[in-house]
This record gives sequence, C-alpha cells and structure tokens, in this order.
Amino acid sequence: MSHRAVSGNAFAHLGLRHSSPLAARVTEQAVEAGMRKMDDPQAEFEIDIMILDYLAHRTVAKAIEIRVAEIQGMVSEDYELEQEEGGTAMLFDTWHRLTSIKHSGKSISTDLEAKLQLVTVALTFLYRNRRSVWNKTPTQLRRLREQHAQRARDVLAAHPELRVTPLVNGDHQHQPATSEVRGAAEETSASTTMTASELELDARHARSLRSLRIPETRQIMDRDRIMPLLDVLPEFMQLCVLAESLLNLNATAWEVAAQFMLQAVLEQYLIFGRPPNDTQDEAFAWNLPAVNWPEIRAKYLDFFRPTSRGTGRGQGQRPALSPAEALPLFPAVEFEAAVIKFLKDLLGALKTPVLRKVEMGRWPELESILEGT
Repeated sequence: MSHRAVSGNAFAHLGLRHSSPLAARVTEQAVEAGMRKMDDPQAEFEIDIMILDYLAHRTVAKAIEIRVAEIQGMVSEDYELEQEEGGTAMLFDTWHRLTSIKHSGKSISTDLEAKLQLVTVALTFLYRNRRSVWNKTPTQLRRLREQHAQRARDVLAAHPELRVTPLVNGDHQHQPATSEVRGAAEETSASTTMTASELELDARHARSLRSLRIPETRQIMDRDRIMPLLDVLPEFMQLCVLAESLLNLNATAWEVAAQFMLQAVLEQYLIFGRPPNDTQDEAFAWNLPAVNWPEIRAKYLDFFRPTSRGTGRGQGQRPALSPAEALPLFPAVEFEAAVIKFLKDLLGALKTPVLRKVEMGRWPELESILEGT
C-alpha cells in the first residue's frame, strides 16, 4: 500500500473552512487540547489517524444521507445541525487540521487520502448551490475560476489533440463570459436596471434549483455565489484518478466523469449564458488513464458537434445539438443522482474505518486488530 505525507486542511485549497466565530473558538480549544502529547508518538499518530479515518467516512455518509432525503422530498433537520459547531463536517475539519499540525510530514495511506478527497468532493458538489458555512466568497470563486481555466490551457497546450474548438489567430474561439458581458453593459449605461438576459438567467437558475428539489430556505439565489460544476470538476477528476489507483474503476465510473463534463458545459449555458464553444474545451481537457477514455469522451462531445450519418442513403451529417435541445436529454437531477451513487459506491469500496466497525458492533474484527498491536 502506498503512503503519502500528511498535508494541510483538506478544504484549505478550496477556501471551505467555516467562518463561524463560535466554531472557530471550538476549533482552537480542540487544537489546544489535542496538541498535548502522548508518551508514545507512534501510538498517538495511529489513534489520531484512526479518528480522522472515521470522521472522513462519517462526513461523506451524512452529506449523502441529507441530500438523498431532499431528493426524495423529505426535509431533514440534520442539514441545519450540520452547519453548527457540533456537525460531523466541522468535527472532521477540526480534527484534520489538528492532525495536520501534530503530524506534519508523516505519511498516510492512499485509502485515507482517497477518503479525504471524497470529503472535499462530497461537500463542494452537494453544497455548491445551497446555503452553507462552506460557501466561498465571490472573490474566492473568481480566483478558483482563473486557476482552473489556466489548468485547462496548460493541458491543451501539452495535448493539442484534446482541443475541441478550432483555433482562430492562435487562440481558441471565445465568447465573453456572463461577467464580461455584464461589465460591458455597465460601462455603456448608467442605469442599474437589470437587462432582460440577466433576468432570464436568474429565472433559469431558479427553475434549476427547483428541478434539483433543493428546499427554498436552502437555495442560493445569487448566481455569483454558487460553485459552478466547472470548478467542482477538477476535484472530482482528482478523486477518480485516486480511486483508479486503488480500485481499477469500471467503465460506468468513467461514464459518470464524462457526464460531469457535459453537465458542466450545460450549466454554464443555462445559468451563466456561456455557449458550449466557450466552455467545452476546458470541461473536456482531461487525458485520463482509463483504457477506453477516448471513446467515452468522444461519445459525450459528439452531442455538441455534427457527426457523420454514414455512407448510404441518408448520408451526411447530423447537426450538433443546441444547448436548449440537450438540456431535456440530460436532466440535472438524474446526473446528481448518478454522482451520489458513485460517491456512495466508492465510499463502500474503500476500507471500513476501525471505529465504524465498532459502531456497527463488529467486535471480533476489533479484537483481532487490538491483538495485533
């Protein structure tokens, strides 16, 4: 089993740390208490990692449980409880920061690394358009957007065969993003009245939230404050690569990855007004280890480009689907259900934490572990 060094907070690079003063105070107290050293450093490390392993598993399971209840029309109070200082995710966040400080430089298993990435994906994906202590500021979102756009440019420069949109004068065809259009409109008009296109995008966003069955009190209505799928995608792909190294993912898992890319393109059109030509290069700029990845990738890209009908009668090309035509074919709620199933199946395929076994009453396994120490 390969091992990697303990690094900083699993959420730090995404800016997902909570901002509640009370929660921050609880964290400081926990860190102060947890920094007290045991006589046996190795035993202390193993105990801390055992707790972290359990909390990571529990955080993902709880986030999935809450979201599934919402999709099924059952509003659980657990969502609100998870936003408080005693919530599972906050306990995990606190403990992960604590272990990162206490055991900096030590190695962890790839299995645990996958669980930590699973936490990041679960919380960013499931809370991306819902009010939460994990929401990022517009400034953080813009910085993340720039970072991920640069990643795609670097990949396309290294692998030009992945490019979808033809180059024009040395650069790919570009349609201005919604924020650019909005900025231009503000420069040419002193009026603060929203344009019709902005109103329509807001209406589309509201309909999208309803179709996802997110309770009204939990919805983020401001489009500038949601985490776009295009910015969740790199974390999801990192999880897939980690899982591939451990479990050899099947074709179905890579299909979900390709669906994620397609949905990221459709969401950019639906909510932000960006056409596929402006986003499909970035969304599909992934050179993955799966043997059949080129075919899976092409299958979903073909929806956005004309394809040959063959050579006999009726030969010619099928026109590319417009985003408006593609949206009904790929309902967002069905896509979210597919991602949730992927996350749940992956959690089940990874090693069951020792403390979870205790929780389930599997004492013989725990005894054998204790006997071996």
